Amino acid sequence: MDRLDQRWALQDGANGRCAVWTRVPELLEMSAPALAVLGDYVPMGIHQAMEGVSMANSLDNTLRVGRVVPTEWVLADIRIDLVAKGFGHGQVHLWAEDGTLLATASQSVVIRTGADEGRPKPGLQAGADLAEDFRPVDLGLWISGL
Repeated sequence: MDRLDQRWALQDGANGRCAVWTRVPELLEMSAPALAVLGDYVPMGIHQAMEGVSMANSLDNTLRVGRVVPTEWVLADIRIDLVAKGFGHGQVHLWAEDGTLLATASQSVVIRTGADEGRPKPGLQAGADLAEDFRPVDLGLWISGL
């Protein structure tokens, strides 16, 4: 992410929603491949929703490109739909500066939480085996926006 410039527009992790303006300074023009990179933001949304105690690995990622228009900044509107039994799913709506919907993305991930100083993070049971740095998390069923 060193090649991306980002500015938070919304950080409402408790409701499974966040939005970030992003630009790629080295990019000459917006394209479907560039949107694919920005559509891979569901793990960031889950990280925000879990207050920074998670990592996520993508299981699938689908991008649906609408109309690509020239834009320097893209608003990635991230919506987490579900976190349950160590998995998460969400959507990203990618908007141009002029309000054009460029693309939508959906993604499923496996979620892991870290343990630091031997204390379980949210989603891990007290006394759980913390021998591994990251373990699957089970937060129960959480659906936002319904």
